[in-house]
Amino acid sequence: MDGMMGMMKNNMAMIIPNTLIMSWINAFFSGYVIMKLPFPITIKFKSMLQAGVQTKDMDPRWMSSISWYFLCIFGLQFVYVFLLGSDNAASQLAQQMQSQQMPINPMGGPGQDADKQFKAEAENLLVIEHYSVLDNVEERLLARFK
Repeated sequence: MDGMMGMMKNNMAMIIPNTLIMSWINAFFSGYVIMKLPFPITIKFKSMLQAGVQTKDMDPRWMSSISWYFLCIFGLQFVYVFLLGSDNAASQLAQQMQSQQMPINPMGGPGQDADKQFKAEAENLLVIEHYSVLDNVEERLLARFK
């Protein structure tokens, strides 16, 4: 029960700053294009950076307010760590996401030597000679038309 309450507290510590930032951006910049990125980007980013803005001819470097919000959320992780310390909900959330992306090792847990595992698997592999239907195709084609 204490573990669930700790998770709830950490989530609330993350929700409150996000809610404040989102309300601030919506109050001041709702429906506006607010900034231009200082580097060129491709047209594929247009739908992501100009969310809520319905124009076809605008340069994709211009950002809408909701895009600025997401940029702030992902960019402020280091500020949260600096202000709140390394044991805050923001850094714990990033650590949880990184641990979910780590591949599961079927040959053993942490502490296993990866080089030894690769060498053992390399010994188990059988080298097969590659055969293709297209081997010597030009010679067979020339022989057919002679």
